[in-house]
Amino acid sequence: MSKLLKLGNSIFFLFGSLWLYFSVYFLFQYLNIDYTNLTNGRANLLIGIALGIFLLFHFKEKAGLWGSKLASWLNRHKGIVFFVMLGFQLFVTLTSVRLASSDSTIVYMMATNKEFALTNDYISINPNNFLLVIWMKINHLIFGTNTILALALWNIFFLDASICFLYQTNKAFLKKGIADISFFLLVLILGFSSQYIYIYSDPIALFFLSLSLYFFGFAIKKNLDWKFFLGSGFVFSIANGFRPTVLIFAIAGLIVMANHLFFKKRAMNLKKLLQSSIVFLLAFFSLTFLQNYTLNHQNIVKYEENKSRTLLYYIDLGLTYTGNNHAEIPEEVRLAEGKDRSKSALRDISKRLKDYQYSSFVGHVFYKYYWMTGEGMFGWYQERILREDSHLDSPWLKWFQGLNISKYVRSFIYVEGQHYFYYASLIQIFWILISLGIFVYPFYYREKNYQLWMQIGVFGALLFLLIFEAGRSRYLIQFLPAILTVSACGLYGLWTSLHTLTKGVVNDETKTIHNRTLLQ
Repeated sequence: MSKLLKLGNSIFFLFGSLWLYFSVYFLFQYLNIDYTNLTNGRANLLIGIALGIFLLFHFKEKAGLWGSKLASWLNRHKGIVFFVMLGFQLFVTLTSVRLASSDSTIVYMMATNKEFALTNDYISINPNNFLLVIWMKINHLIFGTNTILALALWNIFFLDASICFLYQTNKAFLKKGIADISFFLLVLILGFSSQYIYIYSDPIALFFLSLSLYFFGFAIKKNLDWKFFLGSGFVFSIANGFRPTVLIFAIAGLIVMANHLFFKKRAMNLKKLLQSSIVFLLAFFSLTFLQNYTLNHQNIVKYEENKSRTLLYYIDLGLTYTGNNHAEIPEEVRLAEGKDRSKSALRDISKRLKDYQYSSFVGHVFYKYYWMTGEGMFGWYQERILREDSHLDSPWLKWFQGLNISKYVRSFIYVEGQHYFYYASLIQIFWILISLGIFVYPFYYREKNYQLWMQIGVFGALLFLLIFEAGRSRYLIQFLPAILTVSACGLYGLWTSLHTLTKGVVNDETKTIHNRTLLQ
């Protein structure tokens, strides 16, 4: 088993290398500057960057000292960092939230228009969004014309709570230094990106998955306490209801457990483990059954089970060049029902594989992986889901967003905005830092259960997305608990190695000076 895991770690290094390369490469999507026709803003930015590089090097000792003091202060005052992040989120939400286009608009219409919900086949085709319809409907009944704003505020809660849960979970299982790094990575990539104003299922699924991991951590700390396994099973079922791909975490956990029990042969209370596992599974399957039963016996939306898309459909979709282009799927596959769904998809898969040449298939895989991992804004640039003409119901919010200050903020947040370049570039630098942690992690690979669980989770996610629908980094949001944990482990290992190396160099220099003094 150890040899197989080491082989997997080597493949993981390959994935991480490409991830880092593509994240750096993607930055140049934003930095593709026409130097022959510079605006004053971009000219000032270039001068500022050049001056900053010069000053950082020239005053490197002082810069290092100030940087170390700042990092220490921030680490001691996480609460202040958190509330600054919250203030930023609320300000961006009030100025920029709109109803996103595509699936989000359809789900919103189903939640707010009963006739549309009972005549449209969307949930029949995409049953995983049934819970999202219910969630939007509840909010619409409570908040009316302020529903979009309410959902965005809920997203802030979901993302910020996820940050707290994941930090506490990592602190329970890993070194405090790793947990601290994971906290700041979470703040940078979740807190200061604009995902909370995209009204969809990703933040909700992330929240329930993070809560499930948090309960699991408590269960381990409390000597396999079945009550926490019960809670973990329930919330994991909800996460699965919003995003079924979270099951990859469960599969990764089983692999780690098997390695621990059968190959490492470490002592464990098997009776308690079995009892706790049964409790988790009972909680998970009972609530999952209840969700499916509700879907099949409700009159809120139209639902015909024989129209839902199968796994083969998503493999077929994953084989389109971008990995997510539904328009490339033949009509007979998209409209197939019952047993014909799998048959027609399988025929198209076979045809699509035959149509690929060696070079074009390699191009497809790399192109798909590029869009999977490259963009730190989680598909914001590619999807362009928010625009100035996006849907907005609330009269007072519409008035507020008409103010010049609001328009100015949106010029940074919206892809078509004049200043989007600056905001996206900053977030992309944060993403490159995370990618660097993923890249270096294999050098510090250890078969420690929790780290291994998270690494296999990332590995499984990348394999899954390469095979099934993908082609945009938004699909990685649900896997961020594993991604950011692994990245934090890698960055901590890198920092420790550099610190040790630097300390060694300083000691050698001190010895040399001392020897010269003695000789004199």
